[in-house]
Amino acid sequence: MERFTEWIDGHGSGLPGKDCYTKLAEYEDLEERLQNIYGEHHGLLNEVVASLERHEEIDLPQPVIKSRLLTDEDVDQWDKWNTLKKQGKLPELPCAVGDTVYVIPSSENFGINIVNGHEENNRVYEQIVDHIELRRSGYLLSTCDGMACVIEVLYKETWFTDKKEAEIKLKELEKYWQKVFREKSLVVHVQ
Repeated sequence: MERFTEWIDGHGSGLPGKDCYTKLAEYEDLEERLQNIYGEHHGLLNEVVASLERHEEIDLPQPVIKSRLLTDEDVDQWDKWNTLKKQGKLPELPCAVGDTVYVIPSSENFGINIVNGHEENNRVYEQIVDHIELRRSGYLLSTCDGMACVIEVLYKETWFTDKKEAEIKLKELEKYWQKVFREKSLVVHVQ
């Protein structure tokens, strides 16, 4: 870093031929940006730098302007969560109680609905998550009206957190079953 000032007997002094005002303006801009993020706090820049010095292993992402500096408490909490996750005590869920999930029939039920003349049941059902049960084999979501209970292994197969994904999967099932019934029809005519 090029310095435009130096410390002489505890006082800053500008070096000859350098634009000290420009460098000071850049420093003040940086200080204002930090205050816009973290609020008015005397000595904030010194605290941020001291924190970075204490945690040398921190690899700041690019661009740095989008990063958030962590406090010691944040780092401690992250360490705690990381330990719990390694111990299997911190599950990652795709949704929370109260969220909407989108449920579609399984492939087998899709075909059964067609055979039994209930194609109207081959659609996307919007369901509100009422509770989540954790089990050894994963989690189970139950919806408010009891209409759907979905398990972890069927996530993105028969239930989704995004309606468009559910609609796309439903279209895939429709195409698959149309092909199956077409092939079956051809086989029946051949015999």
